Amino acid sequence: DSNANKIWRYDPTDDGYNSAPTDWLQTEADLSGVVSMSIGDSIYLLYADGAIRKFSLGEADTFDISDWDTPPKNPVAIFTRPPAETRWIYVADRGNSRIVQVSQEGQFKQQFRVADTASQSGDPLAGATDLFVDEITGQAYLLSGRELYLLILPMSE
Repeated sequence: DSNANKIWRYDPTDDGYNSAPTDWLQTEADLSGVVSMSIGDSIYLLYADGAIRKFSLGEADTFDISDWDTPPKNPVAIFTRPPAETRWIYVADRGNSRIVQVSQEGQFKQQFRVADTASQSGDPLAGATDLFVDEITGQAYLLSGRELYLLILPMSE
């Protein structure tokens, strides 16, 4: 809830999630400008200006992107899952036409770009709006405009 600067948590009940929400954040946070949020062991917030904030157990945590070769420009999506499903954090960086793979603390691992952008529709990464990564199969799904792309990612340790 960017208007209230709160991340609401809804606990499950016997008949769904109809209990009153609780404020998950234990510290103040400015949520204006957040364009994407992803939840793994921590919650990651991606801001329109390229900033990324990490919160663990409701408290601000370290997430440092100072070793990235290029800062994010017009990022649109951040993706992770719990560690049993996903080891890395992924950012769809539309302004730099790439997907960036980083550690849970923000350290740069690698980036993915489309090799051939001479197609009629251009570079799908430049028009990205959302991202889902399946590390188990090494596939990423990228929504760009009205099209869904399947990207095969060269996953390395």
